[in-house]
Amino acid sequence: MQQPDEEISDTSRRPLVIAIDFGTTYSGYAYQFIEDYKTHPIKISTPQPFNGGKRNLASMKTPTCILINDKSEVDSFGYEAEDRYEEICIDEKQDKFYFFKQFKMKLQDLEGLQPSFPLLDETGNKSMPANVVFSLAIKSLKNHALDTVRKERTSIKEDDVLWVLTVPAIWDEKAVAFMKSSAVLAGIEKTNLMIAFEPEAAAFACKYISLTTMSGETNSKSFSDIDPGSYYMVVDLGGGTADVVIHKKLGGNKVKEVLRPSGGPWGGTAVDSKFIQFIIKIAGAPVFKKFQEKSHIDYIDFLREFEAKKRNFHQDAKTKVYLRISGDLSCICKEETGKDFKEAIQETKYASKVKFIGDKAVFDPEIFDEFFSGVSDEIINHIKNLIATPEGSKVSIILLVGGFTQSPYIQNAIKKKFEQKEKHVLIPNEPEISVLKGAIIFARQSVLMAPRIREGIVMASLGIGMDISSLCVQFKHKYLEDPSACMLVRAPGEILTKMGSKPCLLIGTSNEVYGTGLKAQKKFEELCSEGLDQTWHFFQNIYPQQSRQVTIEDHRGISMKVVDVLSMYIKHEWQYLWTSITGTSNDGFIRRNEVSTVIAVPIAYLEDAEDIIISAAKMAGISEEMVCLVSEQEAIYKYVSISRKYSYGDRFSVSPGSKICIANLRGSSEDLTFHKIQGQSLSIPYKKVSGPWGSKYIVDGFLDILAEIVGTNVVDRFKKQTSAEYEEFVQSMTQCVTSYSSRDHAKRQLRLKMSHGLIEFCQMEHSLSLNEILQKSPYSSQIRVTTDKIQFRGSILDRYFQESARMITEHVKENLVQGCGGLKPLMILTGEFADFEEIKNTLLSNLSSLGVQTTLISSYEAPILKGANIFGWVR
Repeated sequence: MQQPDEEISDTSRRPLVIAIDFGTTYSGYAYQFIEDYKTHPIKISTPQPFNGGKRNLASMKTPTCILINDKSEVDSFGYEAEDRYEEICIDEKQDKFYFFKQFKMKLQDLEGLQPSFPLLDETGNKSMPANVVFSLAIKSLKNHALDTVRKERTSIKEDDVLWVLTVPAIWDEKAVAFMKSSAVLAGIEKTNLMIAFEPEAAAFACKYISLTTMSGETNSKSFSDIDPGSYYMVVDLGGGTADVVIHKKLGGNKVKEVLRPSGGPWGGTAVDSKFIQFIIKIAGAPVFKKFQEKSHIDYIDFLREFEAKKRNFHQDAKTKVYLRISGDLSCICKEETGKDFKEAIQETKYASKVKFIGDKAVFDPEIFDEFFSGVSDEIINHIKNLIATPEGSKVSIILLVGGFTQSPYIQNAIKKKFEQKEKHVLIPNEPEISVLKGAIIFARQSVLMAPRIREGIVMASLGIGMDISSLCVQFKHKYLEDPSACMLVRAPGEILTKMGSKPCLLIGTSNEVYGTGLKAQKKFEELCSEGLDQTWHFFQNIYPQQSRQVTIEDHRGISMKVVDVLSMYIKHEWQYLWTSITGTSNDGFIRRNEVSTVIAVPIAYLEDAEDIIISAAKMAGISEEMVCLVSEQEAIYKYVSISRKYSYGDRFSVSPGSKICIANLRGSSEDLTFHKIQGQSLSIPYKKVSGPWGSKYIVDGFLDILAEIVGTNVVDRFKKQTSAEYEEFVQSMTQCVTSYSSRDHAKRQLRLKMSHGLIEFCQMEHSLSLNEILQKSPYSSQIRVTTDKIQFRGSILDRYFQESARMITEHVKENLVQGCGGLKPLMILTGEFADFEEIKNTLLSNLSSLGVQTTLISSYEAPILKGANIFGWVR
């Protein structure tokens, strides 16, 4: 038996931990004394709370149903409540009681959740405040657990107990807060209460309990043997919901959530609903409602018998299913429609598939298959969509837990779909109580679970791009007010109108970081002018040309490890962010472990060099638990999905399966990635296209013309010997390109500042002035020089803009428009090059003619940074 991890959370050093699993269909509890945990971590008591009622059904839990009298007091809970309610219905005293069953799902259904919202009882005619019903149910489980524990150890006091309440991970914060307040109302002190998310709890249990493959063979490696860096998926199939989360195992046996929990109402009750709808199709809704109200005993028995059949039904079953049809249901059907149930079914499409032997209906297995297939398809499609995400593609193990996992049908369906895709599908023994057992271990070892980013206080984002890097921070209360509102952070000396700075780095003679961005550039220019740059390291871009390269060269050609350069860059930027956080916080003292960090990187580096970037962040002092990576494309998508500040286009709306292109048009290049929408995220790109068609392409086009006029040697000397002047000249040219519009400027003269260095080099090379050289060139009618300006016709730029727009349009047409099955293609257009008037106008016109629905986001909205923050909060 594996010994417990040394780290035990401070809150769980109580003598006793009791976990309550408040389920949709069934509920239960488990407990463990601390001495048992220290010697045998999985020695957890899971008594069968309450009994199986008159039918003495074998169950590890009890039904989630409660009977409350007209004084708002608990009469009974679980099986006992079902039996008591039957007696009350026989005596026709149900008007004096409230019977609630399977009411947990109401928290997921209601928006704008209020504690006092009215919860209808089983009759549908009367209600009680929801917080009263939930608190009384929790109190029933709490008191029963204490009574059980005190039979074993009479000295236990309530303050000795740490209570753990499990909730679905897909619930929003309002629903979780509602359960917390209900537990407090039930008499549990806040300081004695911990919330555990169900799939996470189950994963903690699986560290110790044996796992089997879907074929029933014992797995040769235990779950705890998974290597650090491995990704695994926990699929918690309960009564009401399918709850899916993806974790990454870190060093020190810690785990981290890497993809926000997701799922839907695809638990065991969804199969029940399919069965009930089948009965309603046969007998009619009025008949079923009357049966439910007037023959409640038979109604409960009817569903219990279906539950027994449901638990044993196989996907490939060939044998028929026998199910007793309630005599009351048949009689009510006769009264209301003139036909009993047997006669009613003969008039439907199921006549040949359902036979009768006495009071038992004999179903062809394909009918039962219909009850399951829609639900299993939803679960499988959701898992498939998650596996198609960047995080999901790394999953090697799918862990099935929860009561609905016991269904042979569900097990077999998942096995067929994913075992063939090199995913190991594992299931613990007694999966229905793995959440309960795991909740106990989770309480003891909660320090091993990396904090959810969305539960932090501050989100810090570093956008480290190819051309521009930028920073921002956002406090949680600001995010809740407006998700797209965050504080953009600019380093000293940066231009206020820019959203970031060049991702360059200057390292001093003692290998200390002098600065980044504009500060580094200016210092480097100063060093060059003084001839002192040979003992420094200047990296004009912190990414190598190929994402798999492990080294990168500085301005002198000296190589350094990419991870070292990245770590120095991240550390410098994060330190500046930290200063900004502490200087602007109104929340008092902020600790570093309350600040989560999201790093947005080019998609190629996220796919090929994720480990390098994570290692660099750790070397920079950011713990792996508190950092996550996001591709620039995913960040852009997150921002567009939530923002209303569009430069062009309608409110962004897509449906799962839609094709979408993210066009990030940067200065040096343009990146087009083509995706499908998978839930709330993008799939891994099914196509990526990059090309040198950004603003640099236009500027380089003009420089090529200049080189054609004055000679390549002149331009090279101008660039190398007066680099500062050359950069200033290029910046002036970029400004002309940025504002150019063929509609306004094609016949007008554009002006850019003349460089004296260029004039001197022309004279030295040709013994002619620049004007004299121009007059002899083919461009004499289009370009001329004044004392301090170069003037040229705007139309000289047209061919470069047209070529850039044409290439983008062709790629969109080839990879997005074709194969959309009649759906309107979708495109998000952003980046500093997309802000250029000419490229914007030309592209929007081209895309419109293709039928592409385009949303344009100005780069000044900082969609990558803001989207990274949103990704951090909601992932």
